Amino acid sequence: MISDDKNKEEILEKVNSHLPPQIRVWGIQRTNNAFNSHLHCDSRVYEYILPSHCFLPPKPGSTAAECAKTFQAEKRKNEPEDTFWDNIIGPDFYSLLKRYTTNRKEPPIENPLPDLSPEELERFNMIRSAETEAIRSFRLSAPRLERIRSAFKMYLGTHNFHNLTVGVAHSSPHAQRYMMSIDVGSPKLIGSTEWVRIKIHGQSFMLHQIRKMIGAVLIAIRYDVGEESIRHTLTTKENMHIPKAPAQGLLLERPVFSGMAQKLEKFGNEALDWEPYADKIEKFKDEFIYKSIFRETTAENVYVPQLLSFFPFTWRETFFEQC
Repeated sequence: MISDDKNKEEILEKVNSHLPPQIRVWGIQRTNNAFNSHLHCDSRVYEYILPSHCFLPPKPGSTAAECAKTFQAEKRKNEPEDTFWDNIIGPDFYSLLKRYTTNRKEPPIENPLPDLSPEELERFNMIRSAETEAIRSFRLSAPRLERIRSAFKMYLGTHNFHNLTVGVAHSSPHAQRYMMSIDVGSPKLIGSTEWVRIKIHGQSFMLHQIRKMIGAVLIAIRYDVGEESIRHTLTTKENMHIPKAPAQGLLLERPVFSGMAQKLEKFGNEALDWEPYADKIEKFKDEFIYKSIFRETTAENVYVPQLLSFFPFTWRETFFEQC
């Protein structure tokens, strides 16, 4: 039996010395013989992290922007994001892009852009580079951040999440889920890009639920369809096709054992609590998780809207038809 903090620290040090730096043991706490980490987990906290530029409006002239014009935008005050694209994209970009993509499924390897002259190709690549640089240096405004926080509050409480998972009918009792808290943190710089961290504490979750919750908010903010669109996904009996946000940004931050914690405290033992390790965990995430997500998503341009938008057009179309 571990009798004091000194012994605990010695054991932790020995255990961690045999583990790679990407795996850490944070602490040792005594439980009873009946404890089961799976069965006694009564809620979970997930974190989703994504670049703030994902909340930009669609690129003018793109298919996404043309789609958004057909829907009534919510009435709101102007935000800096509304004019983001004004000085980035030249008027000739889409004519070049159209010639590049027309009737071409796979460009020939030996000459990938046969329809563009060298001068046009240089212009085309210059605009794309400027666009990517501007997107990655974008900083979220306070008014838009508040709208994002307000949109996520729509999920709090018990709702029917059948449209935010797969294969679960509206009538199924499994569709009912309870969200206990949702925190949208202040933007955080990772590398040169600003990221937004969203922590969702729920009693339980279904397949793809969190990624679809993020996806619905992205649509509500980017396309100005408002919070009502989120409420609609939670109240309608119709089946809607909500896009999933990329998987790279999702991580389980911690399981919560509140019921077991009360039992342990009742008999004089320490509660199962992650707070004493919060600073160490944040440092670990900064060093090993966030930087890894940043490297992977930057290398693959996972979050940078290039040709159309963040989401497939057919899914957006189905979503808006029902809102």
